[in-house]
Amino acid sequence: MRKIDEIWALCEAATPGPWDINGGCLCVPRQVAEDDWECDQLTEFIEGEGNRAFIAASREFVPDLLDALAEKDAEIEKLREDAGDEVDRLQALISAGEVEIRRLKTEIELWKTADSKAVATARRQIDKLWEALEGAWHQFAYVDGNGKRWCGGLSALEDMADALGLDV
Repeated sequence: MRKIDEIWALCEAATPGPWDINGGCLCVPRQVAEDDWECDQLTEFIEGEGNRAFIAASREFVPDLLDALAEKDAEIEKLREDAGDEVDRLQALISAGEVEIRRLKTEIELWKTADSKAVATARRQIDKLWEALEGAWHQFAYVDGNGKRWCGGLSALEDMADALGLDV
C-alpha cells in the first residue's frame, strides 16, 4: 500500500473534524443549541500551544494536502502523455529525414563524377536538411548517463557531413 493510501486510511479512521483545543485538550466542537456549543474531549492535556494548534489543524489540512497531491499527480501524468506524443512526432520527422539523407547520399555518389554545379546543389540541400533536423533534435534530445544519445538521427547527419567535408 502506498504511503498516501495509509495516510488516507488514518484520516478516514479519525474522528471527523474540525477539531479544536479547549483547556489544553483536543476536542470536537458540537452545537447543542443555536448559540451554545459543547466540546467532546478527544485527548488528555497536550503540552505546548504549538503542538495543540498543529494537531487540531492537521485534521483538515492533511486531507486538503492529499487532494492537492492527487491533482498534481494527475497533472504530471497528463504532461507525460503530451510529451510522449511530441517525442513520437519528432522521431517520425527524424526517421523521414534519415531516409532523405540516405537518398541524397546515393545521389551524391552519382554526382561525384558529374559537374560541380550538381554537387553544389546537393550540398545546399543537405545543409537545409541538416538545419531542419538539428532543430528537431534539440527539441527532444536525450543523453543518457553514459553520454550516449538515444536518437540516431544526428549521427547519420554527422556521417554524411564528414563524407562531404562539411564543418558542422
